[in-house]
Parts: sequence; structure tokens; C-alpha cells
Amino acid sequence: MQITSFLTCYLMVTAVFGPDAVSLGSWTCFGLYAYTVVTLSMGGWKISQFPIFVLLSLAVAAYTAATEFMEDGPTFEWRIFYGLIAAAMVSFRMESYFNWTSHMSTRRKLMISTWNAPSEGNIYGQLQIDMTKTLTYIKKKREETNDKITITHVVIKAVGQLLKRTPLVNGRLILGRYYEADSADVGCLVSIDTPQGPDLANCKIVDADLKDLKTISSELRGKSKKLRSGNDEEFKKSKPLLRVLPTFLIQPVVSLVGWLGALGFTIPALGVKAYPFGTAMVTSVGMLGLDVAYIPHTPFAHVPLIVMIGAYSKKPVVDQATGKVVVKTILPITVTIDHRFLDGKTGGAMAKIFKTLLEDPEKMEK
Repeated sequence: MQITSFLTCYLMVTAVFGPDAVSLGSWTCFGLYAYTVVTLSMGGWKISQFPIFVLLSLAVAAYTAATEFMEDGPTFEWRIFYGLIAAAMVSFRMESYFNWTSHMSTRRKLMISTWNAPSEGNIYGQLQIDMTKTLTYIKKKREETNDKITITHVVIKAVGQLLKRTPLVNGRLILGRYYEADSADVGCLVSIDTPQGPDLANCKIVDADLKDLKTISSELRGKSKKLRSGNDEEFKKSKPLLRVLPTFLIQPVVSLVGWLGALGFTIPALGVKAYPFGTAMVTSVGMLGLDVAYIPHTPFAHVPLIVMIGAYSKKPVVDQATGKVVVKTILPITVTIDHRFLDGKTGGAMAKIFKTLLEDPEKMEK
């Protein structure tokens, strides 16, 4: 967004004053120094923490003055001028990275650089899941598998089966055309702690519709442990670059990586993985103390469906069989759907299937 705005301003200036009024290079240099001024002002003008940047900026000013105002001065050369500017910007970024205490986790930088003002066509919905049979089912599976099966694992499997049953959603939009995915893969967001603060990482469960709950639990636990311990090599490779880059440069980088991943490319050197988030994402706020949350789409993930698990609790509800008010354990599930993939009618049919699977998980095994 920032780069688009910058180019728009440049085009407006050249349209008013003519193409020779200001070069793109000088306009870019002006924009970069405007960025540093804003950053310094917001940081309290701690110039002492930027000695190399200050020296290089003085060198830029001295070189410009010597070439423009001294009769016997050197001839102005753009390559020298741009080289000094580039060195100043690199030093500013490195000095700000090492000298300033950052409260910008990688996740926050991704959010800032990715999202603009709301303009996407999203559908938000909520389901109230009766957990009567589900809790009994989870208890039985824990005893059978000797594993800590949770509602998250049940939801992941249900989302996988939902994707298989509704192929209009189990796919991707590439260059305005829909392509169905070969498998029902579900990405699960897990929270991790970093020196910069809380962060999120992704664990993808391939063929979530076909795997049993013990396998899903084992995969998710293993991948989460690897991420939280800092031993995930792919995750470690992607973080340093994102931490160093300013937010206005992250957007094009992340967009390119997300686009290549959506096309099915795997490029380890660039941190590109084929379909890294699958075709749906599952996350939870119940464990964080929130009952319900509605999650926006992450553009670079290229998934049409996000499922958010809330916190289940006992609530008074009307029993459909008797018409009486009874107390039941209810789980709120919120969903965010890309409106480009389906309309309300298809969404309603999906909601009915999803609710049936979650309220009677035994049906997922048939």
C-alpha cells in the first residue's frame, strides 16, 4: 500500500510539473529520507544511536553542496549520490534494528505490512455446537489411544472432511480462475513465545480428512514442539529476513512468497513452500480466555476458509425434542469465508454438514 501511494504521488507530481520536473531517483531518495525522519520523530529523536547514518547523511549533503555550489568542485555523478543514499539507508536500518528495543514481533510486522483498510468480500458466521456427544467421544478416544485428544483435533478432522465434501471451497483462485486441490490439507495456527513477544506459527496437517485423531494429535504436537523449541529449520530461515526488513518492504516480499506457494512452488532458499496453509486454517482463542473471535483473512495464505474455536461453557438452551430449557455445554465456532468461493446457500449447506460432524463425531469414522 505504501509503495502504491508513493508511485501515485510521483505520477501526480510529474503530471502537474512535467516529466523533467523531478526524476524518479530523486523522488525515491526524498521518500526514503521522509521515512527516516518519521521513524526518528516517533522514536524520540535519539540521534546518538545512529552515528553511521548521521555521518553518511552528512556525506550526502556535503557531496551535493560540493558539486552544486563550489566552482572548482567535482562533477556531480548520480551513481555516487545514489550509492551514498543506499549506504545511509542500510546503516539506518541496521542501527535501528540493533540499537532500538523492538516491540514488533514478526507476526505484528506481517499484519501491518499485509492488511489495508477493509475492502475484501468476507462472510462471517457463527455456530453453536452442542458438546454433549462430542465430550463423550473425546473422553472415549483418550482412553482408546492413551493420547490427549482435544476439541482442536476433532475440528481439524471435521474441517478436512468438510473440504472433501464441498470441492467448491477446497481449492485456490489463481489469476481469476478456480483450481480444485487434490487433497484436504488444514493449517493450524499455534502460539509461540519469542524475544519480541507472542507470535504465531503454522502447522499443516496433510490429508486431514483421512487421518485418525491420534495421528493428527501426534503430528500437531510434534510440529508445535519443534516450533516452540526453535528447532524448526524452515521457520528459523524465514524469520531473520522479516525481522530486518521494514514493514513497507515486507508486503511485496511476503506477497511474492505467498503467490509462489499458492502456485505450488517449493523454493527452500526463499522460504517458499507449496501450499503452506493448505486450503483452510484452524485456530483457537478459547485457551486464551476469549469466548468468541472473528478472524480476518490473511491475504498471503490464499485460503478460502478460517475456523476459529472459542471457549465452551454451560448455557441454557431449548431442547428441540421437549421444548424445555435445559443446561448444555455449548462450543462457539466462528468461520470466515472468502465470498469469491461461495454464496450464502452453499455456505448454509456447509454449516449444516460441519455442525453435524462436530456434534456427532462418530459419523466421521463411517
